Amino acid sequence: MVLSFFGKKPQGDDKGKGGEPTTERPGKGESTTTMDFSHIAGGDVGRALASAAGKIQVQEVAYEDVAAIEEAAILYANANDEGAKSVLEQAIDGGGSQAERVWAMLFDLYRLIGDKASFESRGVAYAQAYEKSPPVWQVQIRLRQRLSETALRR
Repeated sequence: MVLSFFGKKPQGDDKGKGGEPTTERPGKGESTTTMDFSHIAGGDVGRALASAAGKIQVQEVAYEDVAAIEEAAILYANANDEGAKSVLEQAIDGGGSQAERVWAMLFDLYRLIGDKASFESRGVAYAQAYEKSPPVWQVQIRLRQRLSETALRR
């Protein structure tokens, strides 16, 4: 016995002759969906779009940047800090990467490994390239890492 938890379906709605499901497709003139958005924001679609406009951020990333990002992430995950640093630096130096994400990863890596000299020298290059202030060196990241390492040893 089959029980329906979602109510009874009308007879013949999705069945063809003999109780078999139909495989008919809608004709060319028939619409399969509607473009009715009246249920969004009480029917005021323009207002809903306007409120979402400032919250959506789109970033374009080149394929080469994605490859460098993935490789650096894998190297770092396998405790190869120098390899990850080298990949990110080559992506910025060799390809002239304009993706801020690559720069952000490199700055984060410098913080995590405690390489303040490289962080500051790259900060100058970043400021020249993007005409804005580079990220700020944060000692807390390295301190947190040391604290978590000592906690794991206990």
